[in-house]
Amino acid sequence: YKLGALEGADPSTFPVDSMGMDSEDSEESEDEDPTSGPTPPPSSSNGGNPTNGPTPRPSSSNGGNPTSRPTPPPSGNPTPSPTTGGSQLTMATIQMHATPGDCWLVYYGDVYDMTQYAPTHPASSILITTHCGTDATAAYATVHSKGLLAIVNSYKLGALEEATTSAPPPTGSNGGNPTSRPTPPPTNPPPSPTPPPSSSSNGGIAMATVQMHARAGDCWLVYYGDVYDMTQYAPTHPASSILITTHCGTDATAAYALVHSKALLAIVNSYKLGALEEAVSPTPPPS
Repeated sequence: YKLGALEGADPSTFPVDSMGMDSEDSEESEDEDPTSGPTPPPSSSNGGNPTNGPTPRPSSSNGGNPTSRPTPPPSGNPTPSPTTGGSQLTMATIQMHATPGDCWLVYYGDVYDMTQYAPTHPASSILITTHCGTDATAAYATVHSKGLLAIVNSYKLGALEEATTSAPPPTGSNGGNPTSRPTPPPTNPPPSPTPPPSSSSNGGIAMATVQMHARAGDCWLVYYGDVYDMTQYAPTHPASSILITTHCGTDATAAYALVHSKALLAIVNSYKLGALEEAVSPTPPPS
């Protein structure tokens, strides 16, 4: 592998080299043409330069820098969040929307977002918001027909997944499931309290007297000119007692007429106290 003599060097002073050659061998080699030394070994990929290190490993996708972290693969599209349509409308989802400010209900196997509609309900928003997050089919069916849902069709989100529609109260001759029937008013209600004497000559009950009974525990109302003591009946109302007790001490005819027919008052006829006094000015209550 010798390439030639070092310029300006005295070969006789060289020690025996690392290959075991003595100085004589070195002198013989000096007589040779320095340009015709032994043929160097074939050049390798590093150019035959003995000072070069081994051929580096092929560079990787990170540029061959061993300190660089490999570039992670693309993360792809994020998992889409659940939607409000189709198969995402489970009962568990409905139960997450159970406040007046975020009110979803189920009617006949369909899901409705009633948040915006509830405050506009003709009778009371409470009739809707007390059922937020539930299947309110049975409660709805006690006061409305299924066809009336057409007015809130724009609030429908879709069909309930894995739904078993709550059965409305039975209407057939076989009576259906007795457990789904709304609680009727007591067959033999306790005697109604005797109203205080009225100062009216026609014997009617003064509006001022009705106004004295304006709380849930003592609730009188006026329907179509008659006075009813609804204290005992209110808790048995199929939809909600609040539909009655919010009107205690008032003439609730207009609110009642929005959701019921006048004939339906027959079921509370036993709670009627008498006719309302037809006076222009309410007679003050007795002292």
